[in-house]
Amino acid sequence: MPGSPWRRSARTGAALAASFELSDRCRGFAVDTLRSLIGLAPGPAREAARGWLRAGSRWAAAYEELTGAALATEPVAGRTGSALRPRVLGAEDALDAAETEVARRAPALLMRHEGQRGALLEEVQAALPIDAALLMYESFDQELLVWSVERDRVRHRELPVRARDRPERTDMHKRALLIGCQTGGLAGVHADVDLMADVLTPLGFEAIPLTGERATLHGIEDAYRKLIADSRPGDAALVYYSGHGGRARNPAPSDDPSLPPWLPYLCPHDLGGTGFQGLLAASLSRNQEQLTLQIANVTTVLDCCFSGRMARGRSLPKAYPRSGEPPWEQVRGAWEAERAASGGNGVPAVDANPLAVRLVACAPDQSAYETHVPGLGRHGVLTASLARLLRRPDSSRLTWRQLIEQLRPAVTLLEPLQRPDVEGSADRFLFDLREASGSGVLPVLVTEDGVFIDAAELFTVEEGDVYALVGPAGEGLPPLGTAAVDRVTGGQARLRPAAGSPRFPPLPEGTEAHPLRVSLGRRAVAVVPAGHPDRDRTARALMDSARVRVVAAGEPVMATVVLSGDGVGLLDELGEPLVDRPRARTSEALAQTGADLQRLARAAQVRELASGTGPATLGGGLDFSYARLLPDGSEGALERCGEHLFCGDQVVVRIRNRGTARRFVSVFDVGLRGAISLLTTSERSGVGIGPGECYELYRHPQTHELAGVTLFWPDGLPKGSPRPGSFLAVVTERPQDLSRLAQEGVKHTSEARGSSLQRLLDDLLNGMRDGRGPAWADGREQAVRYQVERFDAYLHPQRR
Repeated sequence: MPGSPWRRSARTGAALAASFELSDRCRGFAVDTLRSLIGLAPGPAREAARGWLRAGSRWAAAYEELTGAALATEPVAGRTGSALRPRVLGAEDALDAAETEVARRAPALLMRHEGQRGALLEEVQAALPIDAALLMYESFDQELLVWSVERDRVRHRELPVRARDRPERTDMHKRALLIGCQTGGLAGVHADVDLMADVLTPLGFEAIPLTGERATLHGIEDAYRKLIADSRPGDAALVYYSGHGGRARNPAPSDDPSLPPWLPYLCPHDLGGTGFQGLLAASLSRNQEQLTLQIANVTTVLDCCFSGRMARGRSLPKAYPRSGEPPWEQVRGAWEAERAASGGNGVPAVDANPLAVRLVACAPDQSAYETHVPGLGRHGVLTASLARLLRRPDSSRLTWRQLIEQLRPAVTLLEPLQRPDVEGSADRFLFDLREASGSGVLPVLVTEDGVFIDAAELFTVEEGDVYALVGPAGEGLPPLGTAAVDRVTGGQARLRPAAGSPRFPPLPEGTEAHPLRVSLGRRAVAVVPAGHPDRDRTARALMDSARVRVVAAGEPVMATVVLSGDGVGLLDELGEPLVDRPRARTSEALAQTGADLQRLARAAQVRELASGTGPATLGGGLDFSYARLLPDGSEGALERCGEHLFCGDQVVVRIRNRGTARRFVSVFDVGLRGAISLLTTSERSGVGIGPGECYELYRHPQTHELAGVTLFWPDGLPKGSPRPGSFLAVVTERPQDLSRLAQEGVKHTSEARGSSLQRLLDDLLNGMRDGRGPAWADGREQAVRYQVERFDAYLHPQRR
């Protein structure tokens, strides 16, 4: 239809922009697929995916050429319908063939691209002129673009044909393979499996338990293969294991660099029989990789450990007893056979698979524990804590990253030296492929009564927390407002404009709250007995002064306040007394108890300090090793976690820089009563260690003799059972004065806080932390990259 040149040009430009936007969307699919290639081992599946990418790139180029011909105001040589038709159809055929190969080799890669079906061909044909020949049509969500050959030109149209919705699958399955190997003195493994089945069934999972004599090496492998065979695109799978874990140590790692220094494995029911019957971590990784080639929604939960020495009396480490460890040569032979079966290239690490989420009870060289859990009986610490969270209302609204932030404190209340972690796609919602936009970002609820964050208790939102309100697609733009939580009632946190901020503008649907300054979370404390006449008054005073929350007796707690006729007593998380005698019930004694609780809470927060992420990530290069000096001057190697040490022991911390850049290290001692002491006092901004250099804590300043750190029992701390203590090292790329972390009662002043790391440690002192701000705030400061290393042990009050 004729029109003014200006209007025609504007219409053409808009259509061209829309077409290229859709082309970019197609390329977005390719980028998404490229990310998924990270988890694919070399082989047919990877080559099929690469072929798909190449075919998609050629198709996008033909698409753009077609768009240009359709919108050209003047004919262009070589761009006739007869010339373009075979080129476009050939590119489309090649893409279809490549996609078919991906569907055969790696169907999970296609899952994220399944949305709505294209429009019916007859609907498109009915919308074209009677003398037009259809060249090509594509539908994107609710949009339909058509190219046709008419008498005088190739024509591009946007037709009002609504794409049909893809019907939801009615045969989708969620399967949970629950493996329990109750061996080596463990008593709660079968209860772990029953508990997980009880928790997962209401979430829609079909529980497939595998315990007792059926949980042999071959039984586990057969069950895993069946899970893979039964899974179809769109299904969800969870693989859970409770039992012992083991590690075989390479006696001579320097002789053959191709052999790992450690070979971790799970311990099936028949481990200890003829030959090596352990399930190697490499085999577990291979099975998980094959499962994620079938489906994208895969979760692995491992409640076991891959190391361990000794544990406190009431808990049992879930590590295979050293007296029964299989010979290195047997484990090595099994590993080499596994490597050969996977093509000689080894199996990718489980945490490198982006299509799976992996929840682990502890680090690869740490211990996980089984213990008596109040209200549940004997269970694995990870399993019991995870079950409590999964049973909470609206737990499906949590991401794995949000879950681990709540799971770690729950685990450390039962076992202070155990630190669970989540690997893989941590921003996914639980047992789902959907991902949250960012850690700590929460949806905003706008009602006639105000602006709220729903499920506040679930997300540990507290009064005083400050958020930036960001509209949908508002990343990169200034926030709509700055909000503070002024009240938390009925599970909702009410948001009001922060101090000095203007009133909120109308907030569109989809507005999110990005954390700017949020509380570290009130630590759980019990006040007993429940019937004591001063119990409620004491609980209110502690909650007002010590940033704790009082919970019912029997729940896992950081500490317990005991009221009696003798006064006020204080027990730690293990139920051991922290003061040698009760304090008189006075306001001064209550204030002192509140100060003790704050000290314990800050020590717990420092123990949980994690390495920097994103721009603050600092790569490896420093090796940490630990040893005990023996009376004859020799050394005995120490594991990083779970050792039992005694008063008078001398512990050597040895740090070797194997990288190419200078690093700065500050080492802190987190004591038995919450004291935090800086050990590297010679350089308050961190001891500088250059490439190839080694630093040892301590050497005598005059004789240079190796002395180590002498361990002692604090004065006034009642002697009894061993208690947990930690060395924590913070490694930075440039000097950072972190010494103020060790100063008791330091109050934040208005001085500049140079880096994000220093600000984080400052905030630990004040019970607050800075959250991840929205993207519009990025680039306003130079991030300090840092790494955190820990040494955790139990200290006995007596000497050896």
